Amino acid sequence: MSSLVRRIQRQVLPSKPVHPKIDLKTGKLLGYITMPPRKVHYMGRGKWLGLTNPKAKDLLARQRREEKRRALPTT
Repeated sequence: MSSLVRRIQRQVLPSKPVHPKIDLKTGKLLGYITMPPRKVHYMGRGKWLGLTNPKAKDLLARQRREEKRRALPTT
């Protein structure tokens, strides 16, 4: 896995539940908790990964090409 992909994952996904939750009064282990995603760096774009801009020129051009290809008769 590339370091960039791993970095982005840390920004948007919570950690694994490995952090101990301890009762401060008794000192007993209550279980394990996850840490929230960092939501830093990449200027907040991590939460938008996988979303598309419906007005993007390249997307509109591709959709027009696909429509033309569908309209052509197949032989």
